[in-house]
Amino acid sequence: MKPVSARDNQDAADRVDQTAEKTFESLLAEPRMGTLYQTKRAQPEGMRFFPVSKFQNYVIYYREHLQDIEIVPVLHSRMDKKKRLEPEE
Repeated sequence: MKPVSARDNQDAADRVDQTAEKTFESLLAEPRMGTLYQTKRAQPEGMRFFPVSKFQNYVIYYREHLQDIEIVPVLHSRMDKKKRLEPEE
């Protein structure tokens, strides 16, 4: 299954977007429910990840801050997460 693109199917892309927004709200309320992203590089330190509810192929990568969360990217499971999350120094 390839990532949903607004070019391919606007309704499906809207559903993913709306569900991701609800998942962002859940993460804001309970930021530690995501899994800590493990890496040997320093750059993603403290980053967590959590799948978009109902769309498990989309994963939200984020960092917890005192009052909020920072969404790093939302990636489809087929995307190269290491390349996008751990750029070469």
